[in-house]
Amino acid sequence: MRKIKSCLCKDIGILLCIIFYACFMAVARVAKPYLDGADWYFFSSLQRIIFGLIELVIFIKIFHKEKWTDVINFTHFKAGICAGSGLILYTILLTIVIAIGMGSMIDNTFAILFSCLICQQLTTGFWEELTFRAFLLEGYDNKKKKNWLCRLAYAIISFIIFGLIHAIERDNLGDAVDIFIVTGIFGFVFAAVYLYSHNILVPMLLHFIYDIPANFQQFVDVWNEESQLFNVLNNYMLTSVFVLMLIASLVFVIKRPVYEQVNN
Repeated sequence: MRKIKSCLCKDIGILLCIIFYACFMAVARVAKPYLDGADWYFFSSLQRIIFGLIELVIFIKIFHKEKWTDVINFTHFKAGICAGSGLILYTILLTIVIAIGMGSMIDNTFAILFSCLICQQLTTGFWEELTFRAFLLEGYDNKKKKNWLCRLAYAIISFIIFGLIHAIERDNLGDAVDIFIVTGIFGFVFAAVYLYSHNILVPMLLHFIYDIPANFQQFVDVWNEESQLFNVLNNYMLTSVFVLMLIASLVFVIKRPVYEQVNN
C-alpha cells in the first residue's frame, strides 16, 4: 500500500496534466461558439497564458521548487538544443518546402496571421510543454533508480497522451490514427529534449518555432504541385528527416541525461 501511495505521489503530474487539459478544453468549448477569426486566436492565446501561469504556480508548490526560475531557466540550454537538433533540422526543411511549394495564400488580415502564427503558437509552446512535459515527466526526476528504460517509459507515455489529446478532436478514424502517430512522435521528441536536459525552456522554444511553419500551411490556398523539387522534398525528404528526428530523439532518451552527468 505504501509503495502504491509513493508511486502515485511521484507520478501525480501525469494525472494533473490530464485534469489540466480537460479543464482547458471545457473553457475553450464554451467560448468557441462566440468567437471567430483573430478574436478567437487572441482569446485562445490569453487562455494558454492564464492556464500556464496557474500550472506553473501549482508545479512550484507540488514539486517543492523555490521560485519560477527553478522551472524555467537556461540551465543545460545547449544540451537541450543538441537533443532537439533533429526537430530543428525538420523545421528548417519544412520551412523550405513551404517556401518552394506555396503558390498563393488565402486572403487574410494581418491580425489573423499574427494572432494565429505568433500569439497562439508562442503561448501553445508555453502551456503545452508545462502541461505535457514538465508535469508528465517530473516523475522520472523523483525516481530512485534512473535508467534508460525508465526514461523510455516516460517518453512513451508522452507519446501516447500527446497523441491522444490531438486525435480525439478528429471525427474520422483514419485521420485520428494518423494524427495520433504523428503528434505522438512529436510528444516523444519534446520529451527526449526535456529528459536529457531537464530544461523546459528548450522544448517551449522549439515547439513555438516548429508550430509557425506547421500552422502556416492552413493559410496556403494553392500548392505548386507541378514543381518536381517540391514533390521530392515534400514526399521523400521530409519523411526521411522525420524518421531521423525520431531516431535521434531515441538516442537522447537512451543516453544518460546531461544534468545527471554533472551532478555525479
